[in-house]
Amino acid sequence: AAWPGVEACLHAARMVVENVKGAPQLAELARCLPALPDHPLVRSAAYGVLASLAPWLSRNPDPLLRPLFEFAAAGVVQPLTAPAACGAVCALCQHGAAQLGEPALELWTATRPARLPLEQDLRLLEGLTYVAATLNPARCLAVLRTFAGPSAEALAAVTPAADAVEVRVHLERLTSLVRCARRDVPETEPHPAMELFRELLPLLNRVLEAFPDSQAMAEKVTRVYKHALHCAPSHFAPLVPSLAEHLAHRFDATAHGPYLYVGGVCVGELYDDEQYVRVLCGMMESFTRSFFRHLPTIHEFRQMPDVVEEFYYLVAKFLMYMPGPLVQSEEVMTILMNAAIQGMSLNHVEAQKAVLSFLEQLISITRPTPSASPDRHSVANVVAGILAKHGEELVRTMVACISGNALDITLDDRHGCFTDTLHDLMQLQWPQLRDWCERAVQQLEPGLREEAIRSDLARTLAEDSFRRGFGLGSYLRKYHSRCERRIAQEASVLSGGG
Repeated sequence: AAWPGVEACLHAARMVVENVKGAPQLAELARCLPALPDHPLVRSAAYGVLASLAPWLSRNPDPLLRPLFEFAAAGVVQPLTAPAACGAVCALCQHGAAQLGEPALELWTATRPARLPLEQDLRLLEGLTYVAATLNPARCLAVLRTFAGPSAEALAAVTPAADAVEVRVHLERLTSLVRCARRDVPETEPHPAMELFRELLPLLNRVLEAFPDSQAMAEKVTRVYKHALHCAPSHFAPLVPSLAEHLAHRFDATAHGPYLYVGGVCVGELYDDEQYVRVLCGMMESFTRSFFRHLPTIHEFRQMPDVVEEFYYLVAKFLMYMPGPLVQSEEVMTILMNAAIQGMSLNHVEAQKAVLSFLEQLISITRPTPSASPDRHSVANVVAGILAKHGEELVRTMVACISGNALDITLDDRHGCFTDTLHDLMQLQWPQLRDWCERAVQQLEPGLREEAIRSDLARTLAEDSFRRGFGLGSYLRKYHSRCERRIAQEASVLSGGG
């Protein structure tokens, strides 16, 4: 009858443990967990405390870490405690992998008959993979192959008639393996996770061939790519030329956004390696050509905003890390700018933020540091010319958006918002900015034009001293709210609502 009070105390203890670096009482708390009442809710709460204690136990492993691991392992096969127990096992393995060592891997074999639910099995797999990653490379690879075996066998037999849900489950397992098998390995020696990934590549391609039109499947497969690249960038690098070609081919065939996302991961990891710059530039060129073949007009932008999102985030990342090759092509930049100007008006939060992030990154290039290389200063001059060429149309579209088309979340947000982009444009100090703003206001619908004139929008956006920190964001929110009310009132009148 006392178990509810014990459970409550354990929940409180967990909150305390998560905010305490270390205290003598932690050992006493850890020691008492296995002796608590054998009630499922008490045990689950105890496993929650144990998960929070994992960092401390990894620093103070003797004599508690291994007995407490066994305590958590016992709860994995009990349905009522399995969710919390798997979480505790994963945390103990993540923080104490080296101390637990190979004996902990016996839990994998012991739990196979239980057929755990996916979420719990993934937590267990992740935890034991952390342990496997601490073994010698040959043994680590052997264990990874054992863990991957059932999924690899299933994917080797995949056909278009296969159960897509089951296939995605197998891909989740492989992702967990690659993600948690990080370890430091000299570049001259094989990395176990990368050796496994190479063996899995034909199976991943088989999945894509079996489900060519499934964006969900493309997302699951590319998550394996992403985590393999993050796991061991230098060991993955030799695969980048073939991967870049593969991603470009798949995107050209399907226009699925995940291929663009992984292309961005490649850029972020390998931009500073000269031997891959040409490959990455070629990939970007192929992506751009395919993107505008699939989405030639604003109509397609509206139909596939998720692809617009991934593409413009990719372009923004390219501009961040290696802008030179991209901005030197006037034709490509003209196409990108014209499409971005149209894309700002999309009624899709992330697509709009991606376009604005692209513009913010482009504008930032015009402000190189004094110590920047001559090449970077040259790129800054090229970008300044590109922005000036499109300046009036850019200002006109932004004025239209903040007067009614901008979603609230992109009006004033941390990354990719109208406030930041307008603020950055103001810093360019274009002498024509006031005239452009006034002409943009005159092109608004009559009711919105009246609001813009009443708010003195043109003067505000051309005011050099108006900085975001001194009220630009607040001003734009109030102005946008007035425009929204005006639009709602006019719609009500047109509908006969008075």
